[in-house]
Amino acid sequence: MQPLAKTLGVPLVPYVEWFARLESSARDVDDLTSITHNKQAALKLIHFYQIGLNASGNTESCGLLARVASDKGISASTTLRDEAIAPLNDQDAQSWVRYWQSIGFLP
Repeated sequence: MQPLAKTLGVPLVPYVEWFARLESSARDVDDLTSITHNKQAALKLIHFYQIGLNASGNTESCGLLARVASDKGISASTTLRDEAIAPLNDQDAQSWVRYWQSIGFLP
């Protein structure tokens, strides 16, 4: 998340703080039709995001996704074992943001 936050020029805050801000925002809104589409989407998913507050050791992404075991996939795939393939990095995140901006998904 750090490369995305840096590229977008937004502060990176702990999940608990982000959720508290979202929850506070939800309390301030009486009518979902009076707010922006992006904020509406986040508020409609508030119960989903709340799951992340109770993350366990069997989850990833703040408790929102099940932990994935990759051992069998790595042993079966020469591509996954190829050390010449670089892991995702800051430049990848910057490329995604530039693309999302170019198609109007992000301002």
